[in-house]
Amino acid sequence: MENLSGAQGFLLLHQHLRHMDWSKITKGVTQPEYLILTALHVHHQEVPDSQGIYVSALGEELSVSVSMISKLLRVLEEKGWILRTVDKNSRRNTFVTLTELGERIYQTASKEMKDFHQGVVDSLGQERFMQLLSSAATLFRAYEDALSELVGLTRRAGFRVVAAGA
Repeated sequence: MENLSGAQGFLLLHQHLRHMDWSKITKGVTQPEYLILTALHVHHQEVPDSQGIYVSALGEELSVSVSMISKLLRVLEEKGWILRTVDKNSRRNTFVTLTELGERIYQTASKEMKDFHQGVVDSLGQERFMQLLSSAATLFRAYEDALSELVGLTRRAGFRVVAAGA
């Protein structure tokens, strides 16, 4: 990547990250599946007494259209990892929750992801990893801001760097 312009390098890095085969890390759980399982797990941790999260809220949280999230949820439901329940108060809304199997799949995939991540951190060193992550976050926000300005959109909530071990 040394001979590329900044824009070319950014696009190539973005492309590499998008095409990373997560199922090799999380053994049979794809990136979209892992992200959905994570969002459902986190929602349950934050609101344990809820009936689940609305499909529309899940799509919004993951920045995915309702039609796309519905397709992904259908696959997860067929695998027995999630349960969809129609809201009794508003039949147009559907709640989504993890099943016991889905929670076990999430826990296994999450451990595999943490172990993989720790290997990357160990190879770079914690301080260098955090510097690179912070720089990547800054670069991402700059590109996101420039794109928002270009198309007149408001910037979505981006990611933030948190302390090590979080």
